Amino acid sequence: GDIPAMWLRDSTNQILPYARYLNQSEGLTKLFAGLIYRQASQIVSDPFANAHNIDGLTGPSPHTGDATTYPTFGPSRTDAMKPGIFERKYELDSLCAFLKLSRTFYEKTDGSLTQPFLSDTWQAAVTKVLQVFEDMQTSTADDVARPGGAIYQFQRTTSEPTDTLSHGVGNPGMYTGMIRSMFRPSDDATTFPFLVPANAMAVVELRAVAKILRSDAVNATALASRAEKIASEADEGISEHAVMLHRVAGEVYAYEVDGYGNAYFADDANVPSLLSLPYLGYVAADDALYNRTRELVLSPANPWFFKGVAGSGIGGAHTWV
Repeated sequence: GDIPAMWLRDSTNQILPYARYLNQSEGLTKLFAGLIYRQASQIVSDPFANAHNIDGLTGPSPHTGDATTYPTFGPSRTDAMKPGIFERKYELDSLCAFLKLSRTFYEKTDGSLTQPFLSDTWQAAVTKVLQVFEDMQTSTADDVARPGGAIYQFQRTTSEPTDTLSHGVGNPGMYTGMIRSMFRPSDDATTFPFLVPANAMAVVELRAVAKILRSDAVNATALASRAEKIASEADEGISEHAVMLHRVAGEVYAYEVDGYGNAYFADDANVPSLLSLPYLGYVAADDALYNRTRELVLSPANPWFFKGVAGSGIGGAHTWV
């Protein structure tokens, strides 16, 4: 592409269409396994980074000036923009993309090729993912009250308000069982911290990866139980806090919520999105609640729905079209 970096989400989506041929090509199998290992290594390096550089082959990231830190000891914090990281926008769906790549490989090879999942790196990456999810289930108030402040902080000097976070942590969210996400799959900051489509994706992929972890070959039952618990809590949170009453469409899924009763009714062209919920495996395409939501997001009631003489569809805030 036009950027010398690898996004977790993009690299997964670029290779998934070839998954159907995994049992027909040894080379393709090695490619998938290599990408799983590469993504796992990146997540072990920093689970909050959404994009990484190629080791030793690219220069410093243009985002080295970003103010993003992690807590170390007591009230102290350390700069997180270390070599190898291109951008450190924490996006829930990026970590879900790693889980989806892993489970797709496992399912399409009928569970017969377990070598990628036996590596210490892969299991360490899954552990990091689960820890991030658990940390981001806490309320914003509890998160910022930690001795060193919020676990994840990010600010960027920019003319685009969606390229940075208010006070480094974004808008507040209460505990709901869902997982907070500071940025969307478009790399734009969330308006409210619980991005509903990303949480739906998390529910699906956590339950799928738990099956890998419980397999006889992997036998990581403790990790599987953690994944299943987070999935159940997030799923319950969606049901209790993300199904909202819209003044025109009635009861629908909101795009983002904060747990305090506020909701953002919209959708974005990127996946995961509300429109893509059946593709993600979260609901059936004939689900009544989904279809009311679909009708809403494919209408002028969605601020990012566009219609012209040549066609119509969903755009997004990233390019304002």
